[in-house]
Amino acid sequence: MRFAYVLAEFLPAQLERQRRRLNLPLIISSPIDPSLVFACSPEAAQAGVCAGLSVYQARQMAPAAVVLAADEHAYYACHSALAAALQAYTPRLETVVLGEFLLETAPLAAVHGGDQALAGALAQAAANAGGLAVRVGLAEGRFAAEQAARQAPDVIAPDGGPLSATLVIPPGGEARFLAPLPIETLPGLPGEMRRRLQLFDLPLLGDLAALPKPAVLRQFGGAISSLYDLARGRDPRPLNPDVPPLRLVRSLRLAAPLSSRPLLLQAVERLTWRVAKMLNHKGYHAEALKLTVYFSDGYSQELGQAAKPPTSDEARLTRLAALLLGKLRPAAPVAALAVSVYPLRAWHHSAQQIELRAGPASQKLADFELTVQLLVHRFNRAVVRVAALLGPPLPLPIEVALDHQGRPAQVAWGGQARRVRAIHESWREEGQWWHPGRRRRRDYYRILLLDESYRNIFQDLLTEHWYLDRGWPIL
Repeated sequence: MRFAYVLAEFLPAQLERQRRRLNLPLIISSPIDPSLVFACSPEAAQAGVCAGLSVYQARQMAPAAVVLAADEHAYYACHSALAAALQAYTPRLETVVLGEFLLETAPLAAVHGGDQALAGALAQAAANAGGLAVRVGLAEGRFAAEQAARQAPDVIAPDGGPLSATLVIPPGGEARFLAPLPIETLPGLPGEMRRRLQLFDLPLLGDLAALPKPAVLRQFGGAISSLYDLARGRDPRPLNPDVPPLRLVRSLRLAAPLSSRPLLLQAVERLTWRVAKMLNHKGYHAEALKLTVYFSDGYSQELGQAAKPPTSDEARLTRLAALLLGKLRPAAPVAALAVSVYPLRAWHHSAQQIELRAGPASQKLADFELTVQLLVHRFNRAVVRVAALLGPPLPLPIEVALDHQGRPAQVAWGGQARRVRAIHESWREEGQWWHPGRRRRRDYYRILLLDESYRNIFQDLLTEHWYLDRGWPIL
């Protein structure tokens, strides 16, 4: 599936520079916690500043930067303008983060004269809608399209208007394009895995992609499987237009300005009830809540606080909003109130799998099917997209017959014997030799069976028993 990734990078910083006509590095503080960074400019990002970092640390990294308070209303209004401009091309639109979008291009390229013309039209439409510099990358798969957008060359508009740049990766050219990018480009790369990749002298995506997958999985485990596929330009992840919005806002304009705390608390409770109702209807959890109070003299105050753990519970949200209201010191009667919740995430991201109940396998299967039917009935079919991440299954004891060289010739489990067609790899693993209670010494074999399937088996040299490694993917 070919995608277009539309990127208005550093959207808050771009808007602040336009309004304030500043060319200095910018650090924008969070509206929830002003001691933390919400966004920054490219110069500050190059110095190591990122969202979530403390403002104190950010100022040490970028001492020349100007610290500004966030104007969320302007940022989200610009984001909405970009989304509206792109939705004129297709409703198949996914918001990734603030100022970043993903679109399916298969039905659009033919209408707009090819990939290059489509990318240019999308970039120009978004740039004109937001008045910002916009990059568009077009490629097969989400990951390659995003990296194409980030690598798109800067283009100066001849008429002095907003910048727009595009980069189109031809079909089949994703692996070649990704090869020179640093390994840190992979999304969600664990720090320990990054360190090990560097130790193995694999600094680039192309270095990782050039290795055979069985060898990579054996060395780094199943956690690297999807990252390895991304490095080779293979990304099966679909577009999801039903992701939660960036935030939900509910506001209330009072019939007459109020100064009474009990009456204001009732109004806040009404707003949080509306917010909680919407969250539960959509199946979202909020990670933070912000209360904004508008006074009759035209001024306003706002306070926010994180919700840990994320929630959609009305009682918790009400207590949080009431706490924020108690911290505000109104200088004039209150004319209006607003409650915002964000960032939002799907409810199942905080769910845990319950234990499988005791009973025969047939009963467990029936209970599982009934549970899935109930979930689909309540939340629609999209609820079953995300699977729980389970630990690898325990090794399975097996029987092994050896050939005259002492190598596996036949394996048997589940009452069925299987002939070994070939042995592709063998190696020894030893660990925790300094701790007698956790010693491990194993001989592994990567075998090809007659049915053309691969298996990993090993012999525990401490007990001389053989096992099938069920945590290894079957290729």
